[in-house]
Formats: sequence, structure tokens, C-alpha cells
Amino acid sequence: MKLGFILLLGLVPRITAAQSLRAGCEGEDREIAPVTPTSTVRVVSALAGGEQTCYQVVLTREGKEVTGYVLGEALPAVAAFVRERERTAAASFQAQAQWERTRAKPVPEASRSSADLRPARPQTFEDFTARDTTGNRISLSGMGGRVVLVTFWSPSSPASVHQLVSLVPLFHQYRHSGLRAIGISADPNPQHVLEALDDVTLGWPQVPDRSRLAERQGVNAKAGTTLVLDAAHHIVATALSGPELEQKVRELLGER
Repeated sequence: MKLGFILLLGLVPRITAAQSLRAGCEGEDREIAPVTPTSTVRVVSALAGGEQTCYQVVLTREGKEVTGYVLGEALPAVAAFVRERERTAAASFQAQAQWERTRAKPVPEASRSSADLRPARPQTFEDFTARDTTGNRISLSGMGGRVVLVTFWSPSSPASVHQLVSLVPLFHQYRHSGLRAIGISADPNPQHVLEALDDVTLGWPQVPDRSRLAERQGVNAKAGTTLVLDAAHHIVATALSGPELEQKVRELLGER
């Protein structure tokens, strides 16, 4: 009988525990409703923050829609949302590279035709919220400014640290004109970030990447990659440095 009981247990489908739809992204936020893998869920956006990414979702239950937040990618709808976003990010960077090549080398007038279309402008950098190394919660949308520099770097990579620090003169020269900046560290440990910048005063927030922001954008953080965003957070340039980066910033700020 024991063997038969064990075999029967093996045939019982594994039941995945329900998650909680909450009023916010913090663990102490009020629970609104349970959510299971079979629930009808539509993902609205992702908000980087703690150890797990927080997703704003709309749950349809008994014909009514309820908006709330879930943590992690356990729900099938959330996992599908992440896969699609990663695919879109990769396509965006391909479009960016093609767009930059086209701007650098215009198509000769004689060879143009009505079918000669400019490549699509790259996607926007998705809004996110996160806690910086001082524990303050910040968001991309809350930074304001007319131009935003987003630098992916790693405390274990001297080259990427140099790229980050090299932005100090540019930032202070144009911050009163609307330039903003944020650093995103590949190392999720805020102490490692602080140690790497122990003798450096940057003037803009540093965020430990606990939500795979670099992966979503398809960038190598250890290479020290800086993305240039316009006021609408379109990614208008990548991997620029020195005079080329300053020229792009001046162009977006309208300072020739």
C-alpha cells in the first residue's frame, strides 16, 4: 500500500503556489489578491528595485480588472513580457547602429529613390525605479533634464570605472543646462560600488544593477558603455566618449 500511495503521489500535478498582487513593490505593501500561473494577467511595466524586479500588472478576475504589482518572473505572462522586451532591446540597438552609420555616411542624392527609407529611430529607454548606493529611491522619469547619460560599468573593471569618472567634467559643465546622469553598476553589492569610487566625487546617483538592466539593454557593463538619452528618453547615441560625446550632448542641448 505504501508503494501504491507513493506512485499515486507521483502522478499528482505539482501545484504552484499563488503569488500576491500587492498595492506596491515593497514586501509590507497591502495584498490585493492572489495571482496564479493560470490567472489572466497583462503586464504594464517593469520597475527595477530590490532583489527581484517589480512588475505592474492588470489582473482580470470575474470580469473586473485590478491593477497591482508582483515580484519576479514566475508568472507566464511576466516571463513572456521579459522575453519580448529583451528581443525589442536587441532590435533597438541594431537600429541604433544602422541609424548612426546612415547619419555618418549619407546616401548620395543620385542613388536615392522613393523606396530608400531611413532606418527607424531607436526605442526609448524604459523607465525604472531603483535604490541607489545611499538607499534613496530614484526613477529615470523623475530625473528630469533635457539629456540623460546612462553609464553601465563594473567595480571590477578599471576601464569601465575610467569611463564613468571621465564624465565628471562634462557633467558639471552642462548640468545647469539640463544634463543629467546615472550610473548602473554590474555588481549588485552597493558596498563594492562605494569602495570602487572611494576617492571620487561624481555628483550623480549610482545604482547597483539588481534587476538585469544591462542584460535588458544588451550592453556589456564591464566595457563601460554610456547611452545618451534625449528628453523623451530615446536612445540617440551609444558608446561615445570624449569630444564626440560632448558634441552630441551640446547638439541635444541646443548649444552649438
